[in-house]
Amino acid sequence: MPTENELERVTVALPARLVRQVELRMEAGMFASFSEWVRHAIREQLQREQSPFEKLVEQDPRVLESLAQLERNEVTDVDIEIWRKRAGLS
Repeated sequence: MPTENELERVTVALPARLVRQVELRMEAGMFASFSEWVRHAIREQLQREQSPFEKLVEQDPRVLESLAQLERNEVTDVDIEIWRKRAGLS
C-alpha cells in the first residue's frame, strides 16, 4: 500500500468529449498533464463535500481539544458562538 505522498496508478474510462475538454485545458496551459487535472478535480470535489465541522477543524485544529475539554467538563476559553459562526452553523 502506498504511503500518503506516493502515487498510485488508477485507470479510468471517460467519454471522448470529456477527454477533449481536459486536453483543451492542457493546450491552454492550465494543466501540465491529464493526471494533474484529475488530481485537481478530485481535490476540488473533496473540498466541496467537506462538512462544516471538518472545515472548522482544518482552520483551527485546537477545536478538537476544546471539544474534549468540554466533554470532560473542564473550563475552556473557547467562545462557542464564534466557533459556530466559523463553521457556518449560526
